[in-house]
Amino acid sequence: MKKIMEKCACFIACLTILAACSGDGQSIDTQSKQQLLVEKAMSANYQDAVQELYIAYFGRPADPGGLANFEAALANDNAPTDIAGLNAAYTSNATVRTLIDSFSTSAESIALYGSGSTINFVTVIFQNVLGRIPDSSGLSFWANAIDSGSLSRGDAALSIAAGALANKSMQGLLDAKLIANRRTVAENFTSQLTSLNAGSAYKGSVASSGARAMLAMVIVQTLATAYQPKVNAMIADLQLASAIPPINVSSVPSSPGQSQLIFSGYTFNVRSGGGGPGPNNWSTQNAWVDANGYLHLKISYSNGQWNAVEVYTNQSFGFGSYQFKVIGHPEVMDQNVVLGLFPYTTPAIGPDGTNEIDIEFATWGGAQTEHGNWTVWPANTSGVNTSHQFDMSANTGMSTHRFSWSSQQIYFQALTGLTDNNTGQYANWTFAPSDNVNLIPQNAIPLHMNLWLFQGQPPRDGAEEELVIAEFKWIAG
Repeated sequence: MKKIMEKCACFIACLTILAACSGDGQSIDTQSKQQLLVEKAMSANYQDAVQELYIAYFGRPADPGGLANFEAALANDNAPTDIAGLNAAYTSNATVRTLIDSFSTSAESIALYGSGSTINFVTVIFQNVLGRIPDSSGLSFWANAIDSGSLSRGDAALSIAAGALANKSMQGLLDAKLIANRRTVAENFTSQLTSLNAGSAYKGSVASSGARAMLAMVIVQTLATAYQPKVNAMIADLQLASAIPPINVSSVPSSPGQSQLIFSGYTFNVRSGGGGPGPNNWSTQNAWVDANGYLHLKISYSNGQWNAVEVYTNQSFGFGSYQFKVIGHPEVMDQNVVLGLFPYTTPAIGPDGTNEIDIEFATWGGAQTEHGNWTVWPANTSGVNTSHQFDMSANTGMSTHRFSWSSQQIYFQALTGLTDNNTGQYANWTFAPSDNVNLIPQNAIPLHMNLWLFQGQPPRDGAEEELVIAEFKWIAG
């Protein structure tokens, strides 16, 4: 009976901790008790272990309240301070087991890992914890352990993480490095939230999904210090609490790997193979339309190779207004990453270096400080291109970029927020040359959008990159 009562008390404590993680209110008495536990936790460092548990079971950094409460609960039980020790204690220590199970049985973890076949379950854990698909031997080992009953599903993510950290093979060392990189970024994220007293902004499924996506971009090559601007940008977005844009009903959701997709009512081809600009390797895996109808563009790293993305229409667009609504932070992209939104020539219209109107976000390998670039390429080879750089420090996590193109001039705008009016404009430029016939494109041309690596060089911060285009709109004029 005593053991049953101990288990019940521990379970109730875990429910209290998870309630705190979700931002629910607490009584003064509960807060006082938890404060005592937090103070006791100062004698042992559980931060690494708790962050790794959050990453393993939720795929995201810990929130400040959840981190403090789980540290305190582990310290109160004098539990092991690392993942290997917690994994070993899972079968013998009722408190540790209940704490771990409170992660694995949470609605968030179940939604992340699902309840499908064991093979699928293990595969998803590998993808979320180690950023890769398991090899056949590893998949069989872990699936058999679960099916035989020697390993529970609740303990699976913890055991796989612990196994990766203990594995001294080349693959094991790479897995351990990835776990360490993501843990460091997670710790920086939570620490920054705490220092800004912004923990209340980090709650709900939208915030969790955003932080999960941010952490998923961290790979083995990522440098945490170089990645910090993206952490700061994510926190700024949480504080801003921008309204989620409406669903883009003119798009058709699609999965990565398709050769064509429908976005904002237009059919786009997805490029594959190698070639310029860069040169880069172009992958169809790096473009897709999500359930909201938003286009995702990604730079990824797989099988020892960096992969870029480009989509383009067969349809040609002429004079008129071109508008792109962007979710993400192109103003803090790595210096080797370029986002381009532009109509571009065809062989029938003119060679490369002509008939192109660019909205580009890049510092071209660090050659300039501003990320914003507007460029107009001439209508023929007798002219030269004209560029204008602009400061993007005012840009936000949701922004609108547009230009209006006529035979005589092109007017560019950059605005904060996702807007169809001029509210939030922070930069503009008018290109109106006297020789407009030669210096401004005069023919309709296809639309391109790409995310690529300057001169084919990998990101200096070693991180993958992903940006979202919520909507493209063209109004003939």
